[in-house]
Amino acid sequence: MPMAAPQIEYGYTRIPNKLFDELCRIRIPGEARQVYDAIFRKTYGWNRKLDQIPLNQFVKMTGITRRNVVRAIKILECMNLIFVERKSEKVGGVDNDTTVVSEKTLHSTTTYGINENYDSWVVSKQTPGAVSKTTQRVVSKPVIRVVSKTTHSKESLSKESFKENILSGKPDDLPENSNNPKKQNAKIPFSEIIEHLNQTASKNFLAKSKSTQTHIKARFAEGFTQPDFITVINRKVSQWSTDPKMAAYLRPETLFGPKFEGYLNESESTTSSPNWMKEIRAGDPSFNADPKE
Repeated sequence: MPMAAPQIEYGYTRIPNKLFDELCRIRIPGEARQVYDAIFRKTYGWNRKLDQIPLNQFVKMTGITRRNVVRAIKILECMNLIFVERKSEKVGGVDNDTTVVSEKTLHSTTTYGINENYDSWVVSKQTPGAVSKTTQRVVSKPVIRVVSKTTHSKESLSKESFKENILSGKPDDLPENSNNPKKQNAKIPFSEIIEHLNQTASKNFLAKSKSTQTHIKARFAEGFTQPDFITVINRKVSQWSTDPKMAAYLRPETLFGPKFEGYLNESESTTSSPNWMKEIRAGDPSFNADPKE
């Protein structure tokens, strides 16, 4: 069977080297990256900046389900990596039995494009030569085992095997039903969320803070995701950063506290209300505390 050997004679996609360099320095989640590449192919691959791409084309190109394609597009929008323009085209019609002209919806279209302004991307970049905390590997020291001559029961052997896995640096070998907190925390992107908050709001919070992790874990337990945190951070920084009093509340215990869902679902015009300060303070104990504490 002949091997695949694609050649540029059959078509190729041009991409600016600087844009490619910046893409190499950021991490885009798996399915979101597939959808991003599909948009790249449908635009740059055809020498154009924008293109109308139906969802079924994304499904066909990536093999991802329609639901996950929609989720991936939302992630890319939150990261400001793409432009999305949604339009509903309408057409006027005349009813058969009357002369009344009615406006009927014909169809909706969505246009996608690549955001080339990498300075506006909402991402975490790797510093050259730096090692990401999520990729650091712990090299364990050799474990010296003492073999006892006593006879072990089935229960004692199970406990010894479990202890051996911990000492040998193999946390992934823990039982599936283990409630080990480190294994649970490994699934929550504390560093990425706090790093984005620090960059966007010019803060210096620590991702390993127990108080901060408690608030983030509580929201993840309610079903919220990393893009939801990015949305809340961006929205509140936009609303509060220019107000000296409110800028002090750009902190994890306020942003990721009990009113997180309200921040996520509020409209962009929240600050236009004359009582917006009272509305935000209501039901949020963190606003009664000194932000410097």
